[in-house]
Amino acid sequence: MPRGSKRTRVAKDSPPCQRIGTCYEPPPRSQCETVQIPVIVDTGTRLVIKKTYRRSKSIMVAFAVTISIKDSTGEWLKVWRMDTWHGTVHTHQYDSNGNVERMDLEAIPAANGPDVIERWCTQVENRVQYEWQEYIRRWKGDGK
Repeated sequence: MPRGSKRTRVAKDSPPCQRIGTCYEPPPRSQCETVQIPVIVDTGTRLVIKKTYRRSKSIMVAFAVTISIKDSTGEWLKVWRMDTWHGTVHTHQYDSNGNVERMDLEAIPAANGPDVIERWCTQVENRVQYEWQEYIRRWKGDGK
């Protein structure tokens, strides 16, 4: 597969948001504040947790968690990411050739989107602290 091409795998038990009715959309960015928390988990490896909240309220409206590694030139390369853009909670597993595999995990319903987002963010924050090395192995091609 050429560098930068995309492979997509969708979880069968989680329909796209279009099938559940109205898709969740966060408020406009002008009404939000984003907090970014970089964490160096190992030499040359960082985890960045980005949370977006509705301004003047403590309601999380979006998140992204990214694991990156530093290459020999000092550039940060994405290894793995989970985010809530496009109406679904989904992951991106990158590989060292620049390919990316996306997996949809759960459609975010308009009715209770912030609850779904908060639940997934809590889960992924806990999970990546223990599983970040596995995502790097996959990026290197050492296992799926």
